[in-house]
Amino acid sequence: MGEGTRHFALGRVREGRSADVVFARLDDSGARIGADLVVRSADGLADLPAMVWTGTEYGIAWRDPRSGGPAGEIYFTRVSAAGIEIGMERNLTMDALDTSQLWLTGDSARFGAFYHSAAVDNSVAGKYFLTVCP
Repeated sequence: MGEGTRHFALGRVREGRSADVVFARLDDSGARIGADLVVRSADGLADLPAMVWTGTEYGIAWRDPRSGGPAGEIYFTRVSAAGIEIGMERNLTMDALDTSQLWLTGDSARFGAFYHSAAVDNSVAGKYFLTVCP
């Protein structure tokens, strides 16, 4: 792999009533490098995984139903270039409503999460942006 070149895969692995968010590093031929990192593993269907590479680390976000709300919350974690989680995952939202789209952006100082939530009951639909500082 060339200097500065990064290959990775982020996916959702479903088994029964659960779905995990899994991160894998790949070489130039697409073969896995080391073990996969299970970013999120618990009961419930985690989905909408999103990832960004800042040049030094990855930011990963996903929707997660563990809070028991109607649509789940958005969680975020950082992963090193070596595929090791940095710090603890964080809940970015207190009421993500019905999140249908999730994107990440980032640079060497911070990450940004952009998401769209549809109206649920009397709530307001909208597009939201959160700044996440490491």
